[in-house]
Amino acid sequence: MTIHSKFRVALISVLMLAACLSLPIQAQPLAKDPTRPADRQPKDHSEAAEGKIAASWVLQAVTYTRQHQSAIINGHHYRAGQWLNKQVKLHQVLPDSVILVVNDKKQTLTLRDIKIKTEVNGAFN
Repeated sequence: MTIHSKFRVALISVLMLAACLSLPIQAQPLAKDPTRPADRQPKDHSEAAEGKIAASWVLQAVTYTRQHQSAIINGHHYRAGQWLNKQVKLHQVLPDSVILVVNDKKQTLTLRDIKIKTEVNGAFN
């Protein structure tokens, strides 16, 4: 192989590399985690402010013991006093429901398919 042909091969390699690098790179979207709860965030937060809580917020679970009260709403974990968004605050967690405050008005969300386990002497029955 002559120097001229080696130069030609090197030039072609460099040009091919430059062409490949100039192509737009399209990242593949990450696969959705099948174990994660469905995202049910309200599309329009003004709906919640207008009192249409039932359509926007879904109470999925409640943990209620003497030491700990929390709720899972739309796949997110909250404790009393936390804000769900700029307009909605979790006011109180009860054994089968939660009370939200929306623009100084209280709204109640209740569990569907209620299964309440009560704590007796530190154990659930």
